[in-house]
Amino acid sequence: MTAIAASVEYKQDRTEATNKLGISLITTLASVLPGVVESEPSQKNLYQKIIEPAVDLAVKIQTSAAEYHFNPRIAKKGPAARRSITSSDIQDFKMVDIKSGKRLKMDSQVVPNNNGRIGDQILILTPALIRCQPGSMSVRLSQQAILVELDNPLGRRGRSIGIARDAGSDDPLA
Repeated sequence: MTAIAASVEYKQDRTEATNKLGISLITTLASVLPGVVESEPSQKNLYQKIIEPAVDLAVKIQTSAAEYHFNPRIAKKGPAARRSITSSDIQDFKMVDIKSGKRLKMDSQVVPNNNGRIGDQILILTPALIRCQPGSMSVRLSQQAILVELDNPLGRRGRSIGIARDAGSDDPLA
């Protein structure tokens, strides 16, 4: 499979298929989000930052000896299964508070109950991707992101800390 993927014909076919996929996605996005992807630079940016890397990853997964799978919780419980979240779970997941839209981090001012519970998982936003290679340990390639409903509102931070934290990206999952 690796030899086929490295061939000139396969690369040409893949480039052609990737271009068709890009055009299809951009056309669909332009109808849903007019003005966002209509300019040439934004189309090129979408293609270079999302479409090409996604296709390259798909080829890499298909030609790799390792096996890839998503976090098993999705298959067992479904993406919308509610479960209790504790303060110790913050280090294991990317979490976004449904009320504030803010990403929870280890230094977030969450208020746990006596048993450490901070709230409920509402929805799995993105599953974790795991690589399993025969004879070696599993490696988590991406962390699972979940939407949570906190039992108590987030505590307030000092003004200087909040400004420094908000200076970065607006994306809560970044």
